[in-house]
Amino acid sequence: SLLQPADEIEQVRGELERELEELQAADDRKPVSGTTGRERWTRTALGDFASSAVHRYLSCREERWWFLPLSLALTPFEGVWTLASSIRNFLYQTGFIRARQLPVPVISVGNLVIGGTGKTILVSTLARILSQLGYRIAILTRGYGGRCRDGIRVATVTPNARGDSLELGDEPVYLARTLPDCVVIRGRDRHLSGLYAATRYGCDLCILDDGFQHRRLHRDIDIVLVRGEAPFGNGRLLPAGPLREGPGGLKRADLLVRCWRWKEGKGNAEDGDRRIPRGIPLLE
Repeated sequence: SLLQPADEIEQVRGELERELEELQAADDRKPVSGTTGRERWTRTALGDFASSAVHRYLSCREERWWFLPLSLALTPFEGVWTLASSIRNFLYQTGFIRARQLPVPVISVGNLVIGGTGKTILVSTLARILSQLGYRIAILTRGYGGRCRDGIRVATVTPNARGDSLELGDEPVYLARTLPDCVVIRGRDRHLSGLYAATRYGCDLCILDDGFQHRRLHRDIDIVLVRGEAPFGNGRLLPAGPLREGPGGLKRADLLVRCWRWKEGKGNAEDGDRRIPRGIPLLE
């Protein structure tokens, strides 16, 4: 049963390690279309020039982005985000707000920072391995960037890849095309999506794509990706930095996966390691 995280993770550990090389170059750009859903949405709203500037600012791979004066100017707003995030996590941790539970086990794959860390590649790898072990897999994704806003949609493979991507977002279409034996469901309400997958398609395991901060849905295993290079960026929360929540949030994780190995002369590996909680399995 996937309710025993250590045993299940040990079963797939060997195969997952061989797949992790894909994560080194993964940046959430998919071959389905020319841009990711988030980039396409920003481009539509702000124009090509502004989109490029925003993308460079938010990307943790830009080594000097956190020295921008804009980061300092956004410090007051960072305080608001930090307070809201802390209160929200406290309410869930104390049980004042309860997460909804699905009738099947749930594995969440997520991270602490915005931008690409290879989450979708890892989701694809996990789904393929677990499917081979006999599980009927459903992948629950928000599907950023698609025109479809409400309800739930099952991603299917059609000849019109670009049209599908514009409607549903790049990630659901990419996953549906690479995982024909899995059910990929796009929807804001991941609990409703999971119920639909279990009742309509008989799925016995759900994988939550980009779900670490989606605390409304109970999960049995939390897998979190951390960057090998500048894992927490400048260490500041949105909008002054790339963090969705502080590094202390990693204490909720059951397994950490480090992607993008340290490069010579870039960053400080020891500094990143010091901020990673001890006692949580780390897969490199």
